Amino acid sequence: MRICTNGIRFFLLTFFGLFPLYSQADIVISGTRVIYPEGKSAVTVHLDNRGERPLLVQTWLDNGTENKSPDEIDAPFVITPPITRIDKDHGQTVRVIYTGGTLPQDRESLYWFNVLEVPPKDDSSASANKLQLAFRTRIKFIYRPRSLDGDLASALKKVKWNWGRNKKGYFFTVTNNSGYYLSMDKANIDIADKNYSINTEMLSPFGTA
Repeated sequence: MRICTNGIRFFLLTFFGLFPLYSQADIVISGTRVIYPEGKSAVTVHLDNRGERPLLVQTWLDNGTENKSPDEIDAPFVITPPITRIDKDHGQTVRVIYTGGTLPQDRESLYWFNVLEVPPKDDSSASANKLQLAFRTRIKFIYRPRSLDGDLASALKKVKWNWGRNKKGYFFTVTNNSGYYLSMDKANIDIADKNYSINTEMLSPFGTA
């Protein structure tokens, strides 16, 4: 059976041409990650509305299961206020409070701080053919135990690189021997007068990638 893809492309272009999309986040989060040191009563995160309209904003934490709803996630933290309205050119500070529980003491624990911004409903006739989208942003939220050895500078010195060779060529592994989560954009290694660029993701405590 032959399928006419030209007709499908035309339909998709026509469909999306009728509905202008709003895909830019208006809420700006203060920072790219949040660190919660053990012993603090709470940490704060500031949100600013840089858009042109008021927004309803919901915040919550997840433990990596990003497709679950907030009420399905079990995290030892509460956020106040969890839902708030932020007007144009205004901000809101939310507090994250640790509720207690057993978390590892020899390594950091990683969660994700979620911000969902929902635009107000527009009942005007001019908005009849506009598709409004809720925009979600996630940043790292790290609980850091007091008993963690060293600091980030010393943690970088505990990263070990190894390489080998098989039928497909060279392969590389990197091991994080510290209790910290480490992020590196990329690494370059010289082997046999050749330079290899390696893309690395976040390294888990005591993990190998």
